[in-house]
Amino acid sequence: MLVIAAAVLFAIAQAQTAQTAAEKARAARRKAAAALEAKAQADAAAEEALVELDRVRTQTAEQLAACQTSTEQAQIAVRTARTELEEVRDAAARAVADAQEAADAAIQQAIADRDRILAERAAELRQQIEQAKVDAQAQVNPTQESADAAKTEAERLVKTMRGALADATNAATRAERDQVTVAQQRPQVGLASARPYGLSERRKPKMTHELVDKAQRMYDSRRYTIAEIARSCAVSATTIYRHIHTGQPRRNS
Repeated sequence: MLVIAAAVLFAIAQAQTAQTAAEKARAARRKAAAALEAKAQADAAAEEALVELDRVRTQTAEQLAACQTSTEQAQIAVRTARTELEEVRDAAARAVADAQEAADAAIQQAIADRDRILAERAAELRQQIEQAKVDAQAQVNPTQESADAAKTEAERLVKTMRGALADATNAATRAERDQVTVAQQRPQVGLASARPYGLSERRKPKMTHELVDKAQRMYDSRRYTIAEIARSCAVSATTIYRHIHTGQPRRNS
């Protein structure tokens, strides 16, 4: 009987041990499944960040190509205007030269005539020369104005494209910064600031020179997000953006 009781107790103990092992195995499987799901979510987030970065880079490349094309077209327009201006100037010079030659020929012919005919003819030819000069100048001025307008438009277009290129570069920089922030961001407990009882009610500036320098150093170190810098300085993120320089690439830490 004792042997049977011992065998029964041993069997019960083994069953409890097996049940405990099974429960541990199920818990381990649940933890593994949760870990796999977390990894899949992290991989999906990283893939989305990479896709967004590729999209921004593609958009930047397209805008750069468009800027280059517009700049080349503007340069071609300026060169065309200059060529047309030179052609008009050459035509005007030829017209003046032809008029001068005609005047000289007429004067030589008028020498054989009477003085009155010579004077009248010379006066007429001089008027023709002056009119030819006026006409030539009238042709040159509109062409010069057109060339100046084309040059001004080209400079404006180049300035606009440079602004668009700078915006695209800033967008790419922000995308890369956001990608780094996803990997480096960590929760921090902010310290609540309280004003001691009885101090002056006059408001002091939120961002002193020391806080501005501190915020700029933290931003340039590339180890803190804007939210972390704002919490460290006890101000809002908008105040941080308003006081630090974020338009240039960050320096390496």
